[in-house]
Amino acid sequence: MILPFLILATVPVNDKPYDWKFVKTFIKEARIRYEVILQTLIPEQSWDSDTNMGFSDRAVLNGHVEGDPYTVFTVYADADNDYRLYMGGKTFDTFDGRQWTKRDTAAIDYRALDRIETLSAIISRDPEHIGDYVRSVYLTVTYRGLRTAHVFMPPKSYPDALSNPMTETGGDLVLKSGKKADYALRYDRLNRDNPVFRELMRNAGDFDEDAWKKAVEQYGGARKEGLTTAVYHEYRERIDRYYGERVELSARAQAFLDELLAGAEDDFTKCERIEAYLGAFDYNRTPGELPDTVVTGADFVDYLLFEKQEGFCTHFATAFVLLTRSQGIPARYVQGYSVLTTNRNFEVLSNRAHAWPEVYLQGIGWITFEPTPGYKKTSGWALTGEAGELYTGYVYAERPFGDGVSGSLVDINREDAWRDGGKEGDTQSATPAMQIKWRWILIPLSCALLFLILFVIADRIWRRVRYRRMGARDRIVMLSRQNLRTLRFLGLKLQDGETLHEYKQRAMETVPVRLLDFVDGFEYVIYGAVGTGAGGAKADTMISDMEQSSTMVRKYVLSELIGRIWRTFLRRREK
Repeated sequence: MILPFLILATVPVNDKPYDWKFVKTFIKEARIRYEVILQTLIPEQSWDSDTNMGFSDRAVLNGHVEGDPYTVFTVYADADNDYRLYMGGKTFDTFDGRQWTKRDTAAIDYRALDRIETLSAIISRDPEHIGDYVRSVYLTVTYRGLRTAHVFMPPKSYPDALSNPMTETGGDLVLKSGKKADYALRYDRLNRDNPVFRELMRNAGDFDEDAWKKAVEQYGGARKEGLTTAVYHEYRERIDRYYGERVELSARAQAFLDELLAGAEDDFTKCERIEAYLGAFDYNRTPGELPDTVVTGADFVDYLLFEKQEGFCTHFATAFVLLTRSQGIPARYVQGYSVLTTNRNFEVLSNRAHAWPEVYLQGIGWITFEPTPGYKKTSGWALTGEAGELYTGYVYAERPFGDGVSGSLVDINREDAWRDGGKEGDTQSATPAMQIKWRWILIPLSCALLFLILFVIADRIWRRVRYRRMGARDRIVMLSRQNLRTLRFLGLKLQDGETLHEYKQRAMETVPVRLLDFVDGFEYVIYGAVGTGAGGAKADTMISDMEQSSTMVRKYVLSELIGRIWRTFLRRREK
């Protein structure tokens, strides 16, 4: 104890307080692994289970969400993303008044068709300046504190850029094997809030077949043979069937909506007005449970618009989808993560779990809207006025990002920095953090474990040598006291003022009598019948009996403790 104190006393003291970054990083890594174990054992532990924030493949409207943030996956980009990046994991099409479910399970490549539809609209309008409307971004994603088969991707993602085996199910991508994912993708970033793209969305409509063929030929990649106009029309029919079913509102809600949308001549303008109206409500993570009177989608709309007027993302995304569908505009409910990307490399935390609506604009494709108060962020860039096309690369064996970075994935660790302030509740500022090196942990722990093992071995050797040097009386006393300490685990402690005989009579009610034979020998030596240096056949016999008794006591107590733990576990499981 003195030696490390003297060493520390000679070390110079830094004027700045120690930030304990290593300890923080270690705790963060331990938390991530704890969450993975928890999600493996309790899959229903999720952001809509009234317990933890995080992604879930269910969509229940609860009264509150909570939980401490932890890293779920890391993202590396080769170009700037939108300030708010939406990573969708699962879409839903049917709402029963209290939760969303999914009926659409088609294996059609929705993402490829959606992307080609958007590019067809651009080619039809301005084929010489495609780069003014969309830009290509390459991402690598590594799951860390997340165990799910769902794949998280931004809108307009390239299906061909995915390296892991995955299946399509109603527009969602699901991993074929395992729930720990490392994958890469490329997606088209939309110049969403630039006037030229807004004008494109306002004038959305059918494009000519030549534009579709050009988009497929130029950007269809390995799957272009399957992106026929026939498949596209089948895709459109499924959208109308599952996402375009008209919602009947109450007379009060319909009158309100007619007034709100008066003068809006196109679907995009209608969606913007609904988005702006809901975005003016109050954001609240604990709005309370839905009343029992809410049993249909129309009931929910009335409750949110005219009574509660507050909630979190699931409430506002749901209301948006129902209101737009009432106008004959196809829409869907999406769950995933919404991230503020202050730089190209970032971690996604569990408290970034989010729900938002996507609207299908005929001739444009699926477009994301943000009705949750405080979450709306503009996205786009200035026009270049130069002719340019999208990057058409697809699958990569290595990341094309220059020297010193090889392989398809890099695990980037960043210090958690988050706050829940104002309406936003989602502001993230990521700063670089030390990448953990496991040898810094494993080597000290291995040394500590080795030291502990050697210490135990040395202690046992010393006890054995010391025991053999004892006389008969000391051996019997030591073994007897050892038995008394062992029996304490069963609640049999020698009370103050209690004689050994009285202790034996009391203990006989709890344990078998044969385990208490050592008490008689203990009494025998205490009263001086066996001296300190006594020997002989009598002493040797007593010592042998004591050693056997000590072994029986240890085995019995261990067996009893294990039995008690098991019985307690079974009782709790029955409850």
